[in-house]
Amino acid sequence: MAPYAAPSLQQIIDMLADPDVERRLPLSTGGPAGPTAQIGLRDGRWCLYRLAIDGVAYDAFIEALREANEPLFPEHRMRFLVPGEILLQADGRTELLALLRKRKPWLDDDYQVQLRAPGWFA
Repeated sequence: MAPYAAPSLQQIIDMLADPDVERRLPLSTGGPAGPTAQIGLRDGRWCLYRLAIDGVAYDAFIEALREANEPLFPEHRMRFLVPGEILLQADGRTELLALLRKRKPWLDDDYQVQLRAPGWFA
């Protein structure tokens, strides 16, 4: 499998400055094995959220592959990514952009989004 090449969090923040970015949602970021977070609309609100695996569906898929004697590849898991924990949310694009600039998100060693504490100062 070729590595997943996602935009960096800074590139996504830069994209959010474009008023027409909504047509490009969701915006994904992550590591070489696939996306781990997205910015998108959830229930009408602009959100930064983690991605999670739909474990029940993924396990059923794996079992079906085993029964068919077919190989499982790392990229198969991307089919089963679903929105998970909301990290930040706002009513509008510019409000989310301001939150992202304030909280300065980064990807940790496991390519999971982390946020600076609200009182953190650069």
